Amino acid sequence: MSWKPIIAGVDQSDEGIRAAVVALRLAALAGCECHLVHVTHDVSNIPASFHLPVDLNELRHRVSEQARSAITEALINKLPDIDLECLEVRLGTTALGLVHATRYHEAGLVVLGRTHHKAPARWFGGTTAHHTVRTIDVPILLASEPLGSGLKILVAVDLTYATGPTLELARRFHELLNAELMILHVAEPLPVVPDVTVQMDEYAHYPSLEARFERDIRASLNGNFERAEVRRGHANKVVRATAREWKADLVMVGSHGKNWADRVILGSTTERLINQLETSLVVVPVRAPKAATTTVIDRKRMKQST
Repeated sequence: MSWKPIIAGVDQSDEGIRAAVVALRLAALAGCECHLVHVTHDVSNIPASFHLPVDLNELRHRVSEQARSAITEALINKLPDIDLECLEVRLGTTALGLVHATRYHEAGLVVLGRTHHKAPARWFGGTTAHHTVRTIDVPILLASEPLGSGLKILVAVDLTYATGPTLELARRFHELLNAELMILHVAEPLPVVPDVTVQMDEYAHYPSLEARFERDIRASLNGNFERAEVRRGHANKVVRATAREWKADLVMVGSHGKNWADRVILGSTTERLINQLETSLVVVPVRAPKAATTTVIDRKRMKQST
């Protein structure tokens, strides 16, 4: 299966340059197009009551060209051999600009440079990563470091319909980067709900999840996955601890994307991994099928990918 175009969100920061480096390398290996997209403020949003001394279209052109010049200089300083034909500047908000670029180019992957903000920065307005994950319907790679050959990818699965597409993308990364893959399912404890009687025996809970993993996941795997295991605990903590223990370069998780309204508030595990994970992260948004169940993965799709 051929790769669709790759989009990188770039700016003058180290994170923006890293996104360009990662996206260009992946595109070169995959033999697909790469588009470096910078989004800058759209002066069209200036209130009509504010009279400007220049034509608005002319001002938008100046802003765009000024941004292009700054980004071009930053890219050339770090990547002297870069072909700037792949650079485009869009006006608007960063997340929406990347959404439009992704749809226009029919991209299959968006790459952003990963950065870590303190709590106030996350709560007040969020980050580009959070906004992008909420709004874009293709996999998003948040790159902490450049991705080299032979890297180790930890693939976290949750036994839902999101598992099939997540494993499919992991296999594609394996083929592209000669990556070592480990699949992990975190069996979380039963939720404690006040005034509600839990129907399942707590002692039978974990064996039940482990049996489902063996039946629905391990039996469908091929030789790409060197390790596949179930660990008990809370997903965010276990994924982070396993990534450190195994020295993973990249963590891949599925996100139950559904639709824009449902994604305004991200799932708690995805939210925390974006905020706290030390390594690079790929979030794979997966729309819920009309007759989705949360107990069986899409086996047909997995077989097609092998």
